[in-house]
Amino acid sequence: MESAFYLYTIFMLLLCAAAATISLAGYLVCRRRSFLYFMALFLFYFLDLALIFQYEYLNPAFEFSATQYYNIDMPVLKIVLSAGALEAFWLIVCDELDIQEPIARYVPIFFYVIAACLVVYAMPESALRQWLFYEL
Repeated sequence: MESAFYLYTIFMLLLCAAAATISLAGYLVCRRRSFLYFMALFLFYFLDLALIFQYEYLNPAFEFSATQYYNIDMPVLKIVLSAGALEAFWLIVCDELDIQEPIARYVPIFFYVIAACLVVYAMPESALRQWLFYEL
């Protein structure tokens, strides 16, 4: 089963890299901004998968402790990566709906970052905190 997850992760990384490259090519051909947003979305997702891949496969001798079960490793990096992917997705939606107001385009991600920071830094380490962080 471990080999299947390894191959699945490698396949998803390659798929994200290919989709980002195709999106860039699409932008270079027709100059639609939504293709740049798609490229950013796939790149941020690629980096998020690479971070998961690092934990799962590059440190197999890591000993897991029960006290670390609800720990959120590198929360700032995870917030930045998820904010980048969510903002790229939101900009695609705004582009398709022809929403041009900066408040509508950029304020939602501000609230997401504030909410994620509040969950990470204001809540005690618990299952609820971990669930809320990843649910956001």
